[in-house]
Amino acid sequence: MKKTRACLLTLLIITLTFSNSTVSAEDLMPKPVLSTEMGVHVPEDLSNTGKAIFGEAEHVTIPKYNITLKARIDTGATTTSINAENETVIERDGKKWVKFTIGGANIELPVVRTVSIKQHGKDPLTRYCVKLTLTIGSVSEITEVTLADRSDFEFPILIGRNFLKDRAMVDVSYKFVEGLPENNNKKAVK
Repeated sequence: MKKTRACLLTLLIITLTFSNSTVSAEDLMPKPVLSTEMGVHVPEDLSNTGKAIFGEAEHVTIPKYNITLKARIDTGATTTSINAENETVIERDGKKWVKFTIGGANIELPVVRTVSIKQHGKDPLTRYCVKLTLTIGSVSEITEVTLADRSDFEFPILIGRNFLKDRAMVDVSYKFVEGLPENNNKKAVK
């Protein structure tokens, strides 16, 4: 990348030299970088988008259940996924519901859809998808979340594009940009 940039810069200088134009060193410098109130540096043309800026990891709150989890922000994942334990499918009013536990809270929600996860050399996994309100900083949305066994992962929740789209940008050089929730009554769960 540096070689490509240096070659392009050299080509630009040669072109400008032969075209009798004058270029100052300032003209060749990258655009200035602004600092947002969160301390994250973003290029000037991105700072006015109105979108939140998340780091590669953030604290996520599930307000209804008073739970805060550490989450990995993954722009490569289509759907948000959360570590759910003790999953049990039940029927309520002729519809499929799922009972599960997140961070010690027992939750029962209707199944929005099921997702088939292909695995190399194994049978596909079926994951249930439910809707949960998730909050990161000032961004709070009802989001489809697949229930998964993430107990072997450092982060019990993976925030996918379905939560991020049109709401946030990600700067992977930072972590926990949004900080902990302001309400001290929330219990932090790893």
